[in-house]
Amino acid sequence: MEETLPLTRKVLGPEHPDTLMAMTSLAYSYDVAGRKDEALKLMEETLPLTRKVLGPEHPETLLAMNNLAHSYDVAGRKDEALKLREESLAIDRKVLGPEHPNTLLAMNNLAYSYDVAGRKDEALKLREETLTLSRKVLGPENPDTLQAMENLGDSYDETGRLDDLVKLREDVLALSRKVLGPEHSATLNRISNLTDAYEKTGHRDQALKLCEETLALIRKVRGPEHPDTLNAMDDLAEACFAAGRNEEAMTNLQQYSESNPKVTLESLKLAAWQAWFGQDAAYQATCRRLIHVAMDETNRADVADQAAKAACLRPATDDALLAQALDVARKGLELGKGKPISPWNYLSLGMAQHRSGQFADAEHSLALAEQTAGDAHDIAVDDRHALQGISRFFRAMALFLEGQPEEARKLFSQAEAQMLPFPKDAQKPVVGGRPASPDELICWLAYKEAKALIEGSSATK
Repeated sequence: MEETLPLTRKVLGPEHPDTLMAMTSLAYSYDVAGRKDEALKLMEETLPLTRKVLGPEHPETLLAMNNLAHSYDVAGRKDEALKLREESLAIDRKVLGPEHPNTLLAMNNLAYSYDVAGRKDEALKLREETLTLSRKVLGPENPDTLQAMENLGDSYDETGRLDDLVKLREDVLALSRKVLGPEHSATLNRISNLTDAYEKTGHRDQALKLCEETLALIRKVRGPEHPDTLNAMDDLAEACFAAGRNEEAMTNLQQYSESNPKVTLESLKLAAWQAWFGQDAAYQATCRRLIHVAMDETNRADVADQAAKAACLRPATDDALLAQALDVARKGLELGKGKPISPWNYLSLGMAQHRSGQFADAEHSLALAEQTAGDAHDIAVDDRHALQGISRFFRAMALFLEGQPEEARKLFSQAEAQMLPFPKDAQKPVVGGRPASPDELICWLAYKEAKALIEGSSATK
């Protein structure tokens, strides 16, 4: 098709309807093949020609508008996609009528653009209207109606209407099981979405039950080692942690980590939980696996950070592992310098230096972690607070061990006052009803160690 378009243009002319159709088809082929820039360029060329030849309200013109809006969306040109979708919906309503399936599709696309643009209330209103019309025109059990329910659920979630979210996701799951079957991929996704809604509203028993059901179904349909099966294991682990069923959670998380070792963030999570619950032998095994992956993945700054950090959560008992962690941390910093990951690489290097007894170097690296995190604009507030807390507790320990106890106590007190409140129940370290994140656990672990070191010394004196 790529070779025939120039010939079609030459023989039929650049404005012939068949030439325009050939351009549209080729742009679609580019898009499917991942050649997004070429697709966008050709679609931008096609739309004005289609408007000129066929008119602004012709179905092919509407199709060209929809395709170009999609390409703008993929290219990150969200404002242009939104404007084009507003124009397209206005024409669809005028030409096809407010209840035509194509009009409903245009409403759905525009609601998405509103959502992405942060115009959440407009997205919600349009999605409510779309669902009402979809039920009327297509029927309550049509797959497109079910998708409209899913989309409206997203708006309920984003605007804080959590009770409405739970009810809608319960309804769409029941319909999906009936219409598509309990093992259909869309049904499995809707089980996951309802689980998330239950967790957000504190219905932990229902969330846990659905996670168990999802894992059994996905394991049956897709096999025990499919990525979706592993993700379902991770979801079940989270639900078990939230419910206080820690042994089951650890088992699922360990199976996930061992089956998918290159997903190092999950291994870091496992290491943090193992360290929290004092499972030293299992923790050491997880750290060795992580360090081994990091030494193989020599071009990944994030992997280096996660592996080195995991190996430094507790005082070292394996000198060889600690030496490898320090090497990995140094390599990670080289890879991450000047990038958004660099504050975390400074943090993991400082932790490794501290565990190696290089206290002055550690204090310097940890201070740089805080400085670079403070200068960065793309770090979430919670992530920045966790990084600062970990860094300050490790710096306080380094200062204390360097013989600067007063400076250490001052920094420790400052970090303690600003950190996330320590969990009342150590068996259920949760934050806002959810299990603590790896960095929250690491911060609390560092706090406990620093407290024992600094305040324990004061008590002894």
